[in-house]
Amino acid sequence: MICYLLINYGPKPKGSLKNCFAAQQQIRNLMFAAETITGKREFTPAYDYAREVRGLDSLPALKSLLDKARKANATIFIDTFIRLFSNCPNEGRIRLLKELRDYSGHFKDIHSGEDIGSLSDKNLIRLVNAMSPVKFTLESRPQSPRRPDEKREQTKKATQASQAARTEAATQKSRELQSLKAELLKHQTGLTNADLAREANERGLLTTRRSKWSAASVNRALKRLD
Repeated sequence: MICYLLINYGPKPKGSLKNCFAAQQQIRNLMFAAETITGKREFTPAYDYAREVRGLDSLPALKSLLDKARKANATIFIDTFIRLFSNCPNEGRIRLLKELRDYSGHFKDIHSGEDIGSLSDKNLIRLVNAMSPVKFTLESRPQSPRRPDEKREQTKKATQASQAARTEAATQKSRELQSLKAELLKHQTGLTNADLAREANERGLLTTRRSKWSAASVNRALKRLD
C-alpha cells in the first residue's frame, strides 16, 4: 500500500519520517487505514515538504507517484485531501482540483473513502473551503454511546485542543517571522515592522488566517514569542 503525506510546517524532515512531528498524525491515520485494508500496520510512504501549494508543480513527489500509479493502474492513498487544499491560495484551488482529477481512479482519500474523481458535492465544497490547521484523526475502535456528561467533557476537550492547535499555528508563524527578521538584520539596520511585513508578503508568507502581514500583525506575532 503506497501512501502520500504532505508536510507543510516545521523543519524539513531529514531521514525517517518517524522523527517528524508534523507527520505523526498522518502516519497514525495511514497505519490504521493500512491495517483495515491490508491487515498490516505498515505502508510505503512518500512525501512532499511544501509551505504553500500552488498546484501539482509544488508537489513533485505526489505528481511522480500519480504518474506511476496511472501507468501501473495502481492507487495512491492520502489520509485526507484537505491537507492539499488548506495550504493552497483560494484562487488556485479549482486549478489544483482539475489537475488532481486527471488522475481519477488512482488517488484515494481515507477520510471520505472516495476517489479524487468521484467526490460528492459535499466533499468538493469541503475542499474548496478547507482551512488550516487540518484536524483529522481516525478512531482505532468504535465508540460506545456517551452519556451527556461525557459529551460535555468531550466538547470541552475538543475546544481546548482546537485552542491549542491555533496557538501552535500562531507560534509557528511567529517563529517564521523571527527567523526572517534575523536574516534581514544581517544585511540592514533600522528594520521596522512595516519592512518585515513587506518582505514576508513578498516571499509569500501568510498569517494563520491566510492573509497578508501588516506592521500591526507583525508586532503582535513577535510579541507572542517575547
